[in-house]
Amino acid sequence: MIKFEVVEDTFAKTKANDLELSILAGVDSFTYMVVDKKRHIQVLKEYALEEEASLPRRERAIQKIVKDDALLRLTYGQTQLGVIGLQATILPERLYNPAKNKTYLEQLTTLSINAEILVEDLHHLSAKLIYALDPKTQLIGKQFSSARRVHLYTAFLDALRPHAATQKGAHIFCHVRARKIYLFLFDGTLLQYANHFTYQSARDFLYYVLLVFKSYNLDPKDVPLYLSGQLVKDSEVYRLLFRYLQRIDFLKVPSTFSLGPKLSLQPAHFYFDLMSIQQHF
Repeated sequence: MIKFEVVEDTFAKTKANDLELSILAGVDSFTYMVVDKKRHIQVLKEYALEEEASLPRRERAIQKIVKDDALLRLTYGQTQLGVIGLQATILPERLYNPAKNKTYLEQLTTLSINAEILVEDLHHLSAKLIYALDPKTQLIGKQFSSARRVHLYTAFLDALRPHAATQKGAHIFCHVRARKIYLFLFDGTLLQYANHFTYQSARDFLYYVLLVFKSYNLDPKDVPLYLSGQLVKDSEVYRLLFRYLQRIDFLKVPSTFSLGPKLSLQPAHFYFDLMSIQQHF
């Protein structure tokens, strides 16, 4: 099922070779964006996936999306795939041992039998990201086997770095997608904390945000919270946050991107994750 779709009038199928396709593969969604060489966003489309569907049923659903969507069947100049591996950990390079990848994750969570364990370099943090992809998330990658792949954490941390460089002291980023929140605490450009949670209510959301403040002895009156993703001011979550936090703002679209007249009607911060994936490469 299509949840959201924008195709700008400037999009031309005949110029696909000069365009880039960026995909975000989630547990319950499949989203993609097409940009030109100047990072003008030409297409943005999001599909809903049934999170609890069996593996064969999910595979059929993804195959149908790719088969029926004419824009996905075009040959683009570059294709990149962002994956949401919810079983993930960040480890300093000096402590990292490649023989222990599975052990690092098993200390934190229970891995599925067919989980794929991967590692990415976080060069600017002198760290490694170790993560696992469950079989359901792997299915979209199989449809785009030649795509360059990056974990959402890696893409986020790259995209947030320029913004973090403009901040003094502690600040928190919070991204929202499909009942999940991704939290990153920085002190200047130094990453202090990264984690994600599933929330069911606005109070759950507030609890996880305030937990970061409490754990690091941060003052809610002084430390700013920057929001991105599928959240608006006219929501219970935002109103509750505003009761407890003094400094809240939405992230701006990275200056390297340009929104067309149709997409400009949407909140610019909604698809910060896809923009992060696209600009990572």
